[in-house]
Amino acid sequence: MFDRRYFKFEIVFFVYIFFTVSVTAQNSRLRPQDSVVKVPNVVSLPTIDGHSDDACWAGTSWQEIDQVWIPWGGSVGASDYTGQYKVAWSDAENVLYFVVEVTDDAFIDGYVSGGDYYNYDIVEVFIDEDKSGGMHRIDQGAENAENAFSYHITLDAPADGDTTNTFAVYDLAGFWQVVNYDDHFPELAMRKDGNLYTWEFSLAVYADTFDTLNPKASRVDLSVGKIIGLSLAYCDNDAPDGVRDNFFGSVEVAHADSNSHWENADGYGTLELIAESGIEDDLADSGISFLSYPNPFQDKTIIEFELARSSKVKIDVLNVLGQSVANVTEARFKAGRHTVEWIPEGVPAGIYFCRMQTSSFRSMKKLLIIK
Repeated sequence: MFDRRYFKFEIVFFVYIFFTVSVTAQNSRLRPQDSVVKVPNVVSLPTIDGHSDDACWAGTSWQEIDQVWIPWGGSVGASDYTGQYKVAWSDAENVLYFVVEVTDDAFIDGYVSGGDYYNYDIVEVFIDEDKSGGMHRIDQGAENAENAFSYHITLDAPADGDTTNTFAVYDLAGFWQVVNYDDHFPELAMRKDGNLYTWEFSLAVYADTFDTLNPKASRVDLSVGKIIGLSLAYCDNDAPDGVRDNFFGSVEVAHADSNSHWENADGYGTLELIAESGIEDDLADSGISFLSYPNPFQDKTIIEFELARSSKVKIDVLNVLGQSVANVTEARFKAGRHTVEWIPEGVPAGIYFCRMQTSSFRSMKKLLIIK
């Protein structure tokens, strides 16, 4: 005998299952970037040619650019858009490296300086060098335009199978003026393969003291352990009507913040610069020798080290509690043998440890001071 109660239950259950599976399938690829993106130092530098097959990229993880910021909470099919990026850094070149892969079924270019760049298909890099957060709209009071940068990378897509190196980068600076920041990107290439667009570029990092009249003074010296605020985004325009259809980002944002990255760095993601992937704390593998003499010593100690390649070197002295009591040197050295000396002024006699750190190596030597 037909029972309407069970039939009704089965219909509701089927609808529930169908809706759940549909939503799960629709959102299965939605994953914000890692809470802390570990960024390795790379010795084998990428060739900036719009390919993601360089050896250095093999040791890094893809980070998704799939959070729908505008319209917030919306969704698009994979055939319309997908995006992801990788990031690395170089101690030798003192830059960040990026590769960005975007699948876009309709690439809208033709941007002219002075227009609304967000209404074209562009990659955006939001970077806050010291992850201090805060406003960065106009160079006025607390709203310092260089507290963070929102780089908008514009270019015309090349022919299918070709690569372009012609680009322009814009951001808002003082008094709502659009400023060109091409020189913050030493190298850039974008390649088109059907609907796949691969952007590859290097980025010099600047502090919030940036001054267009003296940019070198605020260039940041990248080092192991540095924390940087960073999100990537993509503006997607599906028709040449001058209207942005979707805005995708690499981090989750609240509805109220769906279009706030350009003016507020509070919601940026987090990068941590780490040592070269796969290199152990071992003298033989690092190509570095490190010794100090005499030991024990009274008036001064000589510290010698040899570098296989250019690197930033930090040498400090720790007490038995692991507290740093003296900074011997913190500078960039070329490949070769180097000697520095340390005079223990104000440091009482006792047992200490001399610590040496580079982008790919860390080691300590015991020191004995007698007086």
